[in-house]
Amino acid sequence: LGAPVADIEPSLVVLDTETTGLTAPIGVVELAWVRINMDMEVLDEFDTLVNPERDIEPGAFGVHGISQQDVAGAPTLAEAIQPLQGQPVYVIGHNIAFDLRIVGGHLDVAGDVCTLALSRQYLKGTPERPLLNHKLTTVREFLDLPCLDAHRALGDTHTSLNVLRRILHDHGLTLDKIIKRQAKPRLLHTMPFGKHAGLTLSLVPLEYRRWLLGAGNLDKDLAYSLRKLDPQ
Repeated sequence: LGAPVADIEPSLVVLDTETTGLTAPIGVVELAWVRINMDMEVLDEFDTLVNPERDIEPGAFGVHGISQQDVAGAPTLAEAIQPLQGQPVYVIGHNIAFDLRIVGGHLDVAGDVCTLALSRQYLKGTPERPLLNHKLTTVREFLDLPCLDAHRALGDTHTSLNVLRRILHDHGLTLDKIIKRQAKPRLLHTMPFGKHAGLTLSLVPLEYRRWLLGAGNLDKDLAYSLRKLDPQ
């Protein structure tokens, strides 16, 4: 008999999806991951188109260029994600909460690392070189990282990995340390984005804070901080 799942060392996977859009139920049209070790060396990679079994929104097609015809003969998400099943995984990605909302139910998630949250914590622009936002493309340009195939799952996966490598290198951190830190949410004091960016979180209108929580897709630090402020 094989070892119990609890005794299996979790694998490290940097993952990204392209989707049908933002209207629920959201479907996956492309899935990619790279499996890495603790030194952030790539062990293998995987990329496939996915049949979302629903229509692709025009706005989403305008971003990733994947059409209904492209995915017609592709595997479903349940089929495509099978190589990651059967063992626990640490999942890494940019705004990984969004991807995990869609694919997390298919995985045994041991933990996650969000490069969006890391970039908000560690990357601070200057007047001479401002960092206008923490979108993956903006962060890549700010760090002068290689321009890969943006808004396609495999290209964004490698870019997320490069962002992670750079942040850890520049700040003397290890992946093991980051995994342990991100296991516990960090309390934020200011709003990190949007029309209230930079405002003390407690001063952000309650209705807006509740709308954000209801919309989901928040990194765990912001979600935790907003819930702590909610009087209910």
